[in-house]
Amino acid sequence: MLLSPFGIAGATESSSAWPSLLAVAASGCLGTAAAFATLAARVGSARAAVTVYFVPIVAIVLGAAVRGEPVSWPPRSGRCS
Repeated sequence: MLLSPFGIAGATESSSAWPSLLAVAASGCLGTAAAFATLAARVGSARAAVTVYFVPIVAIVLGAAVRGEPVSWPPRSGRCS
């Protein structure tokens, strides 16, 4: 939330189309909310919240596997480069 103003300011200079940006935002928000609500109903909210910890791990692994991005110490330690 703290960085949202910077993202909004940068979006005006972007070459992406607004319908595309809105579609990605809606898909991410609604898809995530539906998945979390379903999981929370099945296993409880405390256990469902643990899945949030896996998001950065999966992102690093997929970035390295699919895009060939280098994996260095800062991402593994939770710090920015």
